[in-house]
Amino acid sequence: MIRKRDIQVLSNLIRRDLTSRFKGSFFGIGWSLLTPLLTLSVFTVMFGSVFGVKWAASANQDHSVGFFALALFCGLMFFNFYAEVLSKSPGAILNNATFVKKIVFPIEILPAVVTGSAMVQLGISLAVLLVFTLIITGSLSPCILLTPLTIVPFVLLVQGVAWVLAALGVYFRDINQMIGPILTTSMFLSPMFTPRTSMPEWLRPWVVLNPLTVPIENFRAVVLMNTLPSWWALAVYFCVALTVAVLGRLFFEKTRGGFADVI
Repeated sequence: MIRKRDIQVLSNLIRRDLTSRFKGSFFGIGWSLLTPLLTLSVFTVMFGSVFGVKWAASANQDHSVGFFALALFCGLMFFNFYAEVLSKSPGAILNNATFVKKIVFPIEILPAVVTGSAMVQLGISLAVLLVFTLIITGSLSPCILLTPLTIVPFVLLVQGVAWVLAALGVYFRDINQMIGPILTTSMFLSPMFTPRTSMPEWLRPWVVLNPLTVPIENFRAVVLMNTLPSWWALAVYFCVALTVAVLGRLFFEKTRGGFADVI
């Protein structure tokens, strides 16, 4: 959906975004590693030790705090990616007014820069997860090779949403204020802290509709449970994700004509 000649521009902008994000900080890009580790530590201590929450999707499953930490981290990876893209996309065009007014610049890649930067963090988090999974469980599941099937459709869907939010952010400046409540709702209506089977029956249909649910559940299945993903769920999710991505791009193209006048 992005032309080949724009790939280099996209890569340079992602690199610039990552560099500027950590410029002047003591740990630099090391914060990409420290932030998820610190967040994971706090959540694990509070939910796993203080409140005594255990991961209990099935009776014969590992109930240790270590396994809970891994299961929680799987959810955190996807949510953090989702939250970063959604919170930054409304400003993707507004914060780059100079590019918008350049006729030859492909402004459709600006929302993709947000997604690309978040993907770098997602990749680092994935590496951290695999290392700690090996340490805590003593082995890595062969099913880990299937992780791209759970991540790629999710990234595709989020990119479609990013195009929509980037366009809306130009015309409706209040859109940024709505993202926070949406993210909070998405977090608690997802299987991030507990398996869907442990949730109240009346809540489960709403959890299924959450775009975070299918990727998180199937990612946990292949990484932690050593089981195959739900092929049907992933197939449906991919179709939905592709539709959202295409419609998101079409919406962006339809509305981009007025960007320069509004900014």
